[in-house]
Amino acid sequence: MDMRHRLAQILGCLAIAAGCVLGLALIGAITIRHIANFWMVLGDLLFASIAVYLVYVGRRGLAFAHGKPRPKARFGWGRILLGVLLLFSSAEGHFHLISTHTVIKRLEPSNSKQAAAMNATAVVIAAGCVIMIFSGIWIGVRRQAVKT
Repeated sequence: MDMRHRLAQILGCLAIAAGCVLGLALIGAITIRHIANFWMVLGDLLFASIAVYLVYVGRRGLAFAHGKPRPKARFGWGRILLGVLLLFSSAEGHFHLISTHTVIKRLEPSNSKQAAAMNATAVVIAAGCVIMIFSGIWIGVRRQAVKT
């Protein structure tokens, strides 16, 4: 086995292990804490999808390492997941959807120009996330159009 395949095998195993650890952490968090609102369920669902995606990527890496043909992904799941994650974290930071007790102080603007700049940056990031999500979906739609 050459270096490229060995590296894919190691990274695949690490991705599967990370996905399993995240899944176990999510199961532990669900059993210990009380779910107070819909946004906490949505956050847990997003966390679970990250764990599943890591296992999926790890399996693809192991298939490549063993010389088996890798199945083509139907959609750009990585783009979709990253866009949703950034969009959710931006919405949570702006609207304080999940009540947490952290020691990290949120950034607060000291004048109206800083507030306008922070809002403009949030809008640009949200628009970029939506574009990223739709580009991941477009990959799947385009592949389906080519196959038919």
